[in-house]
Amino acid sequence: MPLVGSAVERVLVRPDKYEGEMKDGKPHGRGVAVWADGNRYEGDWQDGKPNGSGTLQTRYWQYFSGYWTNGCLIEGKRWVTIGTSEEACGSY
Repeated sequence: MPLVGSAVERVLVRPDKYEGEMKDGKPHGRGVAVWADGNRYEGDWQDGKPNGSGTLQTRYWQYFSGYWTNGCLIEGKRWVTIGTSEEACGSY
């Protein structure tokens, strides 16, 4: 399993698929991004980076949800889905 930080850093890399609002050819506003490795981010964007409320779901069913600034999760929670239950893992 990769380091948690690597999944969060991956949000800064251009997604393989994006659906949502755009400005100047970049994600800007509300949208959903998906990467080929299975990671998915849904939320607010500004100038191509997560900015505002959003949730990153990694391919390992880890979730990072909260307030993002310039592509970094500033305040929020992290949890993991195991089977059919969710387990809280921490706060930012």
